[in-house]
Amino acid sequence: VRNDMAHLEGEGYLRQPHTSSGRIPTEEGYRYFLERFVQRKTRPRINVKLVAIAGGARDEAARIQSVAKSISSMTGETTFLSLEDGWNRRYGISHLLGKPEFNSVEMLREVSTIIDELDDTLKGMMPRMDQDVNVWIGGENPFGKKMSTIVVKYKTKNNVTGMMGIVGPLRMDYARNIKLLAQAKHVLEQH
Repeated sequence: VRNDMAHLEGEGYLRQPHTSSGRIPTEEGYRYFLERFVQRKTRPRINVKLVAIAGGARDEAARIQSVAKSISSMTGETTFLSLEDGWNRRYGISHLLGKPEFNSVEMLREVSTIIDELDDTLKGMMPRMDQDVNVWIGGENPFGKKMSTIVVKYKTKNNVTGMMGIVGPLRMDYARNIKLLAQAKHVLEQH
């Protein structure tokens, strides 16, 4: 096992933060995992809970917000919404700040800056997105190199175009979060 770990570390997929600690995946390790083991282009199954939440909303904005809040609650991560007209919302910031990765003063400052600049960051993201689930890890992530972002673009039946995303630590549950965002996109576009 030591030889395998040393080999993966030498290839850049793992790193050892401290001499006495175990190894954790690097950005490259997470990318490798995503490319080979997580399917992003899937036909999402109907998420009955999200359909019910969306169906109970009084109007389009409330429907979109309810779905985003539910995604934050289901994942334990921060979610955001952005519409083309510049209307932006964020939910579950406390989830992000509660992660062990973000408990230092330095990380709190970095996260605060990200929150302060969220509107400008979201403006630049929409043109970078394709129609599938988009994943940005670490250095490629517009929210900061110590985080990952999973985002989908959607267009409702009422022609409201926007994006919804999850922001969390590098170690987030990619497979689950990608699946939930794909389901949210389906609910917003089809129901």
